[in-house]
Amino acid sequence: MSTNQQLAKKYRPSRFDQVLGQKHVISGLKGLLRRGKFPDAMLFVGPSGVGKTTLARLFAHYSGCKELVNNEPCGKCSGCRSTLPVVQGASTTSSDVTEINAALDGGIDLIRQLRDLSVLNPVSSKYRVFILDEAHQITPSAFNGALKLLEDPSELTRYIFCTTNPEKLPSAIVGRCREGYYTLDTLDHMEVAKRLFGIARKEGLKLPEDLLKKICVEAASSSGGDVRTAIGQLDMVLSFVAGQGGVDKIEKSMYKEVVAHAAAMTPSTLVQEYMNGIFENSFSRSFQAIKLASNHAYFTQRILETWHQLTYRWIDSDQLADKDKFWMMKGFRSPPTDFMRKVIKSSDDLEVILNGYAEALERIKAYTTDPITVLQIHTLRVAKIIQRWAEAS
Repeated sequence: MSTNQQLAKKYRPSRFDQVLGQKHVISGLKGLLRRGKFPDAMLFVGPSGVGKTTLARLFAHYSGCKELVNNEPCGKCSGCRSTLPVVQGASTTSSDVTEINAALDGGIDLIRQLRDLSVLNPVSSKYRVFILDEAHQITPSAFNGALKLLEDPSELTRYIFCTTNPEKLPSAIVGRCREGYYTLDTLDHMEVAKRLFGIARKEGLKLPEDLLKKICVEAASSSGGDVRTAIGQLDMVLSFVAGQGGVDKIEKSMYKEVVAHAAAMTPSTLVQEYMNGIFENSFSRSFQAIKLASNHAYFTQRILETWHQLTYRWIDSDQLADKDKFWMMKGFRSPPTDFMRKVIKSSDDLEVILNGYAEALERIKAYTTDPITVLQIHTLRVAKIIQRWAEAS
């Protein structure tokens, strides 16, 4: 297995067709390239790890190419050679592209740097491009300076803002980005898992296919769809396997431990243990699972997702159930479908359960109460409801 290089950098996209998801954004960017347009200011908005900075780098790279071939960079011209190190993550600066993390340097010094560099003509590309990552972290005084730069831009200078929190950007800045405002979608966990599976195979992780799929799904789910984080968690699995002496040394008794390394927050086996306790009227099992969870917001979210899948199966498995998530319902025994359909029609028990978990998740995320207490209280409510179901059936 090759682990000499961080996997996230090794498998960073260098072309649009390597980017996971975001087809609507890529289509728009390709349209700009075909028309020969590069807006003075652009804004990429979306959750962490979905490709904002990657697409900003790629657009700068594509725009820097002097001879696009079928709308793809030629890879040979001086523009391509100049910007490729930034795309590959080998550098945050080239002769014509400068990437700045505003979380680290978002003060007035940032504006001074932009002002000093923006007057310089590009060396190898058509434009001098500034990528401002974590743009919402720019200070108010720095934003005022940035607005002045955007109001009177150089013909050869372009700015790309990337942020997870567009509501924190001044409206005047957002307004300047209207011609190049793109909102990126949250990535589907199963799509991320498929990408991880391909990477794992390329890296020579020759574990049994079912185990490897579970590892990839766990890493994708626990990362919340953040590709960079998910690949980092897969990297942890590779390191763990290497530390055990290689794939040949991974015995079946170690499978749970391998999967746990794929989930930086909470492994699915812990959620299954919680659900087992719920359905078998064993408070101690469910409470122990709550106690062992390292991230209670993620743990509660996974429990809620499991209940969603159960509800879909009980209402109409053929039409509603997500077959890619059937694995979430393994490892515990739930009430039979016929009985649950009667429950759904005759009571609001299921609504109480789902609403309770949703409210618990919001309270945990808001840090208003001890998360263990919040989850324990709703667990007791759910256990009483399920006990009534058991007595009725």
